[in-house]
Amino acid sequence: MQQKKERSKRLLYLLALFFALTIAKNSAAQTVSIQFENVTLDKALQDISTQSGYNIFYKKEWMKNARKVTAKFTNSVVKDALKTVLEGQPFHFEIVGKQIIIIPAKSDNTEKSAKLANPSLTVIGKITNDNDEPLPAATVINKRTEEGTQSNAAGLYTIRNVLPDDILTVSYLGYQTEEVTKGDRNYINFSLTPAAKELDKVVIQGYGATSQRYTTGSISTVNAEEIGRQPVMNPLQTLQGRVTGLNVQATSGYASSPVKVELRGRKTINERMTSDPLYIIDGVPLTVLESGSSNYETGSRGVAQNGFILDGTNGQSPLFSLNPSDIESITVLKDADATAIYGSRGANGVILINTKRGRPGKSKFDITIYNGISYISRFYNMLNTEQYVAMRREALLNDNLPLDDGNAYDLTKWDTTRYTNWQKIMFGSIGRQTSIQTALSGGDERTTFRISIGYKRETNVMTISGSDQRGSLNFNFSHKSKNQKLKISLVNFYSYAQSDLTAVPGNTLLAPTAPSIFNEDGKFNFSEYRISGTFPFESLLQPYVSKTQFLNNRLGIAYEIIPGLNINIDGGLSTTRNTQKRIAPIISKDPLYNPTGTAVFGSNDGKNWIIEPKVDFKKIIGKGHLDIILGSSLQNIIQDGSMISASGYANDNLVHSAGNAPTVITTDNNLVYKYAAIFARINWKWKEKYVLNLSARRDGSSRFGTGNQYGNFGAVGGAWIISEESWYRGLASIVSFAKLRASYGITGSDAIGDYQYLTRWGALAIMPYNNVQSFIPQQHANPDYKWQQDRKMEMGIQLGFLQEKLNVDFSLYENRCGNQLLNYNLPDATGFSSVVANLPALVQNKGMEILVAGKFLNKKEFKASASINISINRNKLLKYPGIENTPYAYFFSVGKPLNVKKLLHYTGVDAKSGEYTFEDKNKNGQVDYRAELNDNLDDLYFYDFTPKYFGGFGLDISFKRISLTTFFSYYKQMGKSIYFTTQYPGAINGNVPIEVMNRWQKPGDIARFPKFTTMPVNVTQFAASTGIMTDASFIRMQNATLSFDLPTAWAKRIGTASGKIFLQGQNLILITDYNGLDPESQAFGSPPTPKVIVGGIQINF
Repeated sequence: MQQKKERSKRLLYLLALFFALTIAKNSAAQTVSIQFENVTLDKALQDISTQSGYNIFYKKEWMKNARKVTAKFTNSVVKDALKTVLEGQPFHFEIVGKQIIIIPAKSDNTEKSAKLANPSLTVIGKITNDNDEPLPAATVINKRTEEGTQSNAAGLYTIRNVLPDDILTVSYLGYQTEEVTKGDRNYINFSLTPAAKELDKVVIQGYGATSQRYTTGSISTVNAEEIGRQPVMNPLQTLQGRVTGLNVQATSGYASSPVKVELRGRKTINERMTSDPLYIIDGVPLTVLESGSSNYETGSRGVAQNGFILDGTNGQSPLFSLNPSDIESITVLKDADATAIYGSRGANGVILINTKRGRPGKSKFDITIYNGISYISRFYNMLNTEQYVAMRREALLNDNLPLDDGNAYDLTKWDTTRYTNWQKIMFGSIGRQTSIQTALSGGDERTTFRISIGYKRETNVMTISGSDQRGSLNFNFSHKSKNQKLKISLVNFYSYAQSDLTAVPGNTLLAPTAPSIFNEDGKFNFSEYRISGTFPFESLLQPYVSKTQFLNNRLGIAYEIIPGLNINIDGGLSTTRNTQKRIAPIISKDPLYNPTGTAVFGSNDGKNWIIEPKVDFKKIIGKGHLDIILGSSLQNIIQDGSMISASGYANDNLVHSAGNAPTVITTDNNLVYKYAAIFARINWKWKEKYVLNLSARRDGSSRFGTGNQYGNFGAVGGAWIISEESWYRGLASIVSFAKLRASYGITGSDAIGDYQYLTRWGALAIMPYNNVQSFIPQQHANPDYKWQQDRKMEMGIQLGFLQEKLNVDFSLYENRCGNQLLNYNLPDATGFSSVVANLPALVQNKGMEILVAGKFLNKKEFKASASINISINRNKLLKYPGIENTPYAYFFSVGKPLNVKKLLHYTGVDAKSGEYTFEDKNKNGQVDYRAELNDNLDDLYFYDFTPKYFGGFGLDISFKRISLTTFFSYYKQMGKSIYFTTQYPGAINGNVPIEVMNRWQKPGDIARFPKFTTMPVNVTQFAASTGIMTDASFIRMQNATLSFDLPTAWAKRIGTASGKIFLQGQNLILITDYNGLDPESQAFGSPPTPKVIVGGIQINF
């Protein structure tokens, strides 16, 4: 025993020498000032550790028979203090760098102590990352016994019953697993490096983190590198094509406009309910209270909930205020296992946005600058002047109308030799982009920080002046106490965004003979347009400005009570302050009519706070890992909106204030939402190959009446890592990883507006009675509606080939949404248009998702990787008892998708009359297309406009210092032809595509288009027929980046640590058979998505 003790001492001395070379020389001279009065030795050692910063190793059971300590120290060296408190105790100590090891003294009758001190049985040490940060709750397993322990908050661990030949395996989420043979060592430190394999990288999940290796749910992540390759202002646009099951579509070409996001298909027949997932930014939900103007087709109006929407913008996305350069990752939670812990708010999926954090190490300053252009390269092939004049004359001839000012002012009054390409004038300009992003970060193992400042400005091809601008400030700070038990983190994001736009009017369909916009004096050319009855360019002098301030804060405090048991409390606050102004001065209007000025002023204010206390417990029990989290959530949202319409201004100097207007009309709304919940999750992992995950949540919402305010939701998920089975080893050389997973759960929704269960009163549009303001009910009350429920089921398999160089993720899912909440239409006799109620409709989304990603070259100077994904969703209204007696019978049919359109079957142009023809389905001798309730009385068929499938694929190549990355998105879908919104060929002052020249001219002609006429027939029927349908499938190059890393010598010359120059492109290639310019916009006359090319430099100091 004495020899073993001496060997242990020699080992400790060698370790001390090693640490002395890496620790400050004066560390042993650390002093303490402390007083003990009859305290336990355990308490004295803990206090010395806390004040000195030293880590002290010992066993709790050794302290049972120790004497209590009474002593006082003033600026005493730690070594001397330890000698005093251990005087007369059965222990001595060794100082090894910043570690102090307490060792039981030799005692002939204390066999147990000797056994515990035996280096062949006990190993202690510290686990850190490559930045020397302690890693709490790291797992240490003895491969022989399959039992282990985990590190405490300071990264310290102790594991017993370890023999010299035993192998210790150390693992931590997001880091590479390390193995080491104990040998004759009883003190072993581990420094883990970040995971290189995709399966082992950190994946953020609800209230925690996991990895793809152990996840039981369906989770996708887009990282900072992928986000940074795309020169866009809204981070949601970076997700298009990259996340399976997620359909992302811009609602207009403006950078600030909302983005419609839909995960795994349409879930409700409520046309007023949007498809947006729950967005959570740094733990704070981004909740927009819908005031009623949003809908499924165009998505949420976003910030603009007061009803003031600039034409063509569809609103303003709340995520336009978020700087993509500050985002570390965007994680999409899809199935019930991943989303049920968010309860009712996770019905449409959950998108977690986490901003970048500071890391320990030397302070770093990064700056990225780029500048570029945006432009439109594709234009419609329209009729030129000669063709247009010929079309108009032929139309008049077909209608037997004279060529006079009343029927053809575009031919009699306007210059028929003039040609104006209105497309080039309206959206043929060049847009500009400028971005400057800076960041300062650094810290040590206890304190980290990051401060970033960003500015982005973008001018749109659809504006003649103004721009979208955003300035942002992001600050985050984290600190740990000396013993690593207390952790405090603060995240603060502030941005100021301004959309200052003078929009180009969408008049690309004007006749090529139409007069110029301005006269010779540079003023509006009202006189030549008066004969047409309208001047279409007033908006050029009617500027619009929207200013938005966005603040998002989160404060988190965590404390480790005992190893593995932590209490946390997170508090979040986000505010949005938006103001709008649209001016229509007198100068923008025709002076002939003695106009007055008008203006519209709007404001939208939102305040959102949330508090979430939590307790989490991690413990290794035998051969299993137990992870439990319990928590609650309390959230309060207040949102105000107002719109002031002012008119009658006699002078343009007055139009900037509503107080100067003779006539003012004000509308406003006030929305309040309160939400409370308790939640729990239990995760059990057995032998690193079986995983069980249980989650539950009870939600309370202010949107339901008494007795219905609470709903229960939950999920169960499991995974079996087949490749960890002993019998599988023979297959591991080819399929190195194999996992089966499955989940089932229930989520829900309360997205039906606030306080719909009450009768609310108001005075809107009600005249006073006898000078007394009158009030009437504003809505029909229904206190009995309940939570909508979504039942989700999923199965999946993940495979890794050739040591995970190639990974395949295959998922099958089925989601059913029932007890649907919607605004049920009422007869006018009730006095109300609708009432919120639950209807027995059941909607199913069933689909398949496949992701294949791999690194097929990984040489020192040549690397290449690729990925491809596909999503297939099938939507169906499974049942709706009594639908034939509801207004929904016209729009939906049991057994068919929700995104169907009822259309006539178009049969071409009649060779005799030259008019559109349609199938008489019900054989009643006429074409019926507006039978509201009975499907058998009309001639309509159902046609599905849901994408058949969509996805994306990308390629990354790097050779030495040069890198090239590309990513494409693709859709297989039907869409609306451009002829759906095309003016009828022959109409006055309306240009059309050149294809219409293939028209009917005389009886017997077989033509694609009808005869030219100014008095069309069957136009409405054609717009409701299959004649508007066309293939709108496409492949689009979403982005491409070419970069060059500066050689080290070059970087040093300019005083930097590193740097690179780059070129980025967005929407550079579009492959499609669609007959318009853009298969995503599908609106004739509107501009397509512009191409963007930027060049820049990134420098790191």
